[in-house]
Amino acid sequence: MHMLSSPSQIGVFGMKIKTLELEEVARIQNNLSLEFNEGMNIICGINGTCKTTILECIAHSFSVGQTLLKKNAAVESGLYKITTDVAGEKTYCIHDFSPTKSEYYVSGHDEGNCQVLYFKTSRNFQYTPLNAIPKDNEHNRIEYGTINQTGISFDDFKGWFVHRYLFSHIPGSLADEQKSNLETAQRCFNVLDENISFSRIKADSNDLMVTTPQGEVYFEYLSAGYKSCLYILLGIIKEIEFRFKEPMKAVKDFNGVILIDEVDLHLHPIWQTTIVKSLKEIFSQAQIIVTTHSPHIIQSAEPNEVIPLVIDENGDIVVNKIEVNEYGYQGWTVEEILEDVMGMESTRSELYAKTLSAFDNAITEEDDCAVIDNYTILQKMLHPRSHLRKVLDIQIAGVKKDSD
Repeated sequence: MHMLSSPSQIGVFGMKIKTLELEEVARIQNNLSLEFNEGMNIICGINGTCKTTILECIAHSFSVGQTLLKKNAAVESGLYKITTDVAGEKTYCIHDFSPTKSEYYVSGHDEGNCQVLYFKTSRNFQYTPLNAIPKDNEHNRIEYGTINQTGISFDDFKGWFVHRYLFSHIPGSLADEQKSNLETAQRCFNVLDENISFSRIKADSNDLMVTTPQGEVYFEYLSAGYKSCLYILLGIIKEIEFRFKEPMKAVKDFNGVILIDEVDLHLHPIWQTTIVKSLKEIFSQAQIIVTTHSPHIIQSAEPNEVIPLVIDENGDIVVNKIEVNEYGYQGWTVEEILEDVMGMESTRSELYAKTLSAFDNAITEEDDCAVIDNYTILQKMLHPRSHLRKVLDIQIAGVKKDSD
């Protein structure tokens, strides 16, 4: 195991999570062992597969404050082990279960606190007036540990962007890294949508204006999906710049860990694939670990990027071991991903399942009236272009002939 010669080198060389093992934490019984690659990692699964708990465990390892983690109800204590490429393996015990009790932790990874950026599900899309140009937030490593516990706020990225843009026109005001980060931030507008670009900052209100096919508009007037993606990208850029002052670090060189819970939140399927692609492009050196419920994100992912969690027949949460080739899941339908990768029992409604079962039983029992009744209902239910229509027609052909 490679170890750093001095703790401060973490800030220079970055850090990556290699493995995480959870035992008797939250709903996890026995042991759940996860391996992460150095780039994009997409944790997927139905509700109850502890996706958020996994992110909380990673963030907790670089945190200071009251832990949100709880042990499994059936045991006296739980634990998890985390291994990084620079600090080796560390084990954390979880003793509390009651919602009114919480242990105070100092992670012991404080030199790595600034290397972990944790974004929870809170996303604010409301218009926020900027009455003054703010100064940078400054925190020490211990304080960043507290932020890792609570999650990073998206609310102040507008002030950061306006500040950097206005000072970029004054010679000598920004360092080269800050100029590079501003250029990256401006590029994000167009990376998300080639028809949208940053325009200017309004002098009278400090508002952020963008150019669209419909003309120049306030940033806040764009779609919720676009804003959600931009909040994430600019929020990460802002946070990296605030955290790395001595020495400064350009976003393109950030090689720490970015955690995002429910990366698909508020997003149309088109934007779901866009945000993952943009994260990989903008933060190419970072390790990114996200959770999702979206089969569309899985569908466009590289084969080594997906960590599918399912609940097995014993009620244990396990990694769904699926062998895929170099094309991953790109040829799979959404329904196939939901059922075979993410563990959904069915993608059809309960009424459809009952009607189809009744139709099959009627075919077996040669109950022609019931066959026709259920066939009529299924034809009304199915999508107009569903291939199942032809299958049903073939099955009922003999019944119709006899009835004629």
